Amino acid sequence: MTHLSLFLQNLSGTIPSELGLMKDLNDLHLWNNSMTGTLPSEVVALRHWRECGFHYNQFSGTIPTELGLATSLRRLRMIANKLSGPVPSEIGLLHRAEDLLLMNNSLSGFIPTEIGYMLQRDSRYIDLSYNSLTGTIPSELGLFNKSDELGHFEIKVKGVSLRNNALTGTIPTELGMMKHLEALYLGNTLLSGPVPSELGELSDLVMLELSNLPLLTGSIPDEVFNLTLKVFRIDGSNQLSGTIAEALCAIEGSECDLSFGILRYQPQDPRECFVRFDCTDVVCGCDCLCSNATLSFNSTES
Repeated sequence: MTHLSLFLQNLSGTIPSELGLMKDLNDLHLWNNSMTGTLPSEVVALRHWRECGFHYNQFSGTIPTELGLATSLRRLRMIANKLSGPVPSEIGLLHRAEDLLLMNNSLSGFIPTEIGYMLQRDSRYIDLSYNSLTGTIPSELGLFNKSDELGHFEIKVKGVSLRNNALTGTIPTELGMMKHLEALYLGNTLLSGPVPSELGELSDLVMLELSNLPLLTGSIPDEVFNLTLKVFRIDGSNQLSGTIAEALCAIEGSECDLSFGILRYQPQDPRECFVRFDCTDVVCGCDCLCSNATLSFNSTES
């Protein structure tokens, strides 16, 4: 047997470690059940894994380090469980992985620097949001822009979300190297310092979320305003200063497609684009003169 799909079956109980004896198993889909217990190391270490769907259950415990043995794994989805402990550094061995989706758990510790060594020519999404991760954002994320040793392909990361963690330090300038990035979410963290002008080099970026970052300082670089953004949020980042570019007024109410694969953080109306920042009187939109609206962030409009 190579495929086992038991999603949406109202299953309970634990994953039997005997599944690890199914050496030819490629895909295991257990999502949207009520399963509990830990993830058996015998199962996550299967070498022929391609897709591993454990999301929307109640699995607990840590992510086994044996995950690094699943070198054929392409999609790792453990969303919305009760997993705790660190993100294992062994994920750097998953050279074929396209998606790393671990949001909505209780993961803690640092983001491993080895995350930058996950090489895959196809588009990928990294979502570690809504956890308890600490430390800095590793500059190695910028390695996702590199080609293989023969220059045969480029890594094309399209979405990164690290929001709602306890991350500290500055926004790495190396993020500006991820030139295929379309969506970047860093809000609701403890990041500090300036917004790096290197983000303006992300020519494909259309969604930039830097909201509720009270330790960010300085003004928004002009290079960021030159991007063709569809969503731009800095509300709640009340130490930023400067003037919002008038061109952003055209964002509010315009039509766009805000679906980027797995990362779906668009407004309730999927055809609505928006800009949000705290201003003395208004929230910027097509009805306000952004070029005359000096940021003061006295409100928390979102």
